[in-house]
Amino acid sequence: MNFALQAWIASGEFEDQAQMARALGLSRARVSQLFDLLLVSPHIQEQILFLQFPPGAQPLNEAALRPIARLHGWRDQRRAWAALRRGWERGWRGPCRERT
Repeated sequence: MNFALQAWIASGEFEDQAQMARALGLSRARVSQLFDLLLVSPHIQEQILFLQFPPGAQPLNEAALRPIARLHGWRDQRRAWAALRRGWERGWRGPCRERT
């Protein structure tokens, strides 16, 4: 979704994030939070795309990624991502797995 939002601005469909927020019925802060996810390391973004969780489990959401997006170095982001994943594994009997 974040890439779609960015593409809408790049294409000129929306002038800026404020106009986008009004058109989509979101707050400017919410749109900013979504754009911040574009700052997450491409390595992590790829891993997120291929995660699998046990049926009914949804431990990952945008709010869980905010602290990672705020970290400036991708190495620091990868460490924080690894810690987040370890937390999931402790909470379940099995680890979250990437789809193969």
